[in-house]
Amino acid sequence: MGTSLSTGETINLSVYNTTGPLNATHTTSLPPSPTNTCYLRNIPETCTEDERNMIVDGKGAIIDGILYSDSSDYSAHTTTTTVSGSGSARTASVTTTTEILTGLFTATATPSPSRSFGVPTAQVDCATFLLPLFGALGLSSFFI
Repeated sequence: MGTSLSTGETINLSVYNTTGPLNATHTTSLPPSPTNTCYLRNIPETCTEDERNMIVDGKGAIIDGILYSDSSDYSAHTTTTTVSGSGSARTASVTTTTEILTGLFTATATPSPSRSFGVPTAQVDCATFLLPLFGALGLSSFFI
């Protein structure tokens, strides 16, 4: 006999089971990284040497703060809906464009609640909080 993990009720282990493979691990390979995006707001960190030279030489096109080799490389993010026909024989078509990815995040570890980069409350110096109070009291008696 045992207890159900989800309900806490007593269960008969000889009939309580699941089916499936013993190893349920699935690993998916990463998709290809998006192409580099050169942002005007952060040229040193986001632009290649060739892109920096394009900016200095006045080449390319900057649209919405992003450098493109040519203005024809830019595609606006639009959605168009068309409905035609009448009555019950109506048809609809939808045209969309996909937004270009601008970043990539890959989890490298499971977050741990035990890690903390803050200052523990036991290490906070109370004088840090009281010093401005005493300073204000000292200055207020000076002006009276």
